[in-house]
Amino acid sequence: GLVLLQPVFVGDTLRTTTEVAGLKQNTARPGKPASGLVALAVRVENQRGEVVLDFWRCPMLPLRDQDVATGHADSFDFIEAELDPAALEAAVPAAWRLDSYRARVGSPPAPVVPSSYEIEGRDTVTSAPELARATLNLAAVHTDAGAGTFGRRLVYGGHTISLAGAHVTRAFPDLVTIIGWRSCEHTGPVFEGDVLRTTVVVEGLRSLATGARLVDLRALVHRMDEDVLVLDWHLVGVLP
Repeated sequence: GLVLLQPVFVGDTLRTTTEVAGLKQNTARPGKPASGLVALAVRVENQRGEVVLDFWRCPMLPLRDQDVATGHADSFDFIEAELDPAALEAAVPAAWRLDSYRARVGSPPAPVVPSSYEIEGRDTVTSAPELARATLNLAAVHTDAGAGTFGRRLVYGGHTISLAGAHVTRAFPDLVTIIGWRSCEHTGPVFEGDVLRTTVVVEGLRSLATGARLVDLRALVHRMDEDVLVLDWHLVGVLP
């Protein structure tokens, strides 16, 4: 998971440091290319030295030699399984004027109860290679259909997350921001032209002394052609 520890403003300068903290070769599977997992500790600071993000990422990477036994079998148990509730609360700036936000939204905040929302408006995935290039994503599978195992360009995972985030705002139009997430599992491939639908589940709600509310949500994204689950995202939003 991750927490957006500081707001980022236009004009800020961000610096990222990435440390390789662990390596683990995946079990070989017939017909599948050899691969492994890398545990990355990622830290982002702004120009004042304030930490904006401090999180773990575990990408799966192909092995150059398909027959090699690397011997890498690190345990990733050092990665925290849960977010610190105090860190989540501290990440919501006390200076935010939520009363002004409520006035601009134009209606009192609706009560949030444990519930599930089927988002009626579905989205078609477009401009996938352009987004991969714009975000400086270097993985060839996003721009070259011959680089992966599907024979088609694979959509960048952040693209799917962005569409899910847009669907969340349809269920909660007064959402102030997404402050963090507990987990984000890409459970199936997404390709350009796919139509995605999202179910948003409310899993918890906590009121803060500042007047803000933290809402725990789960976004389940399905690819419509085969009704395949492609994203299981546990996120934390801020409501007025």
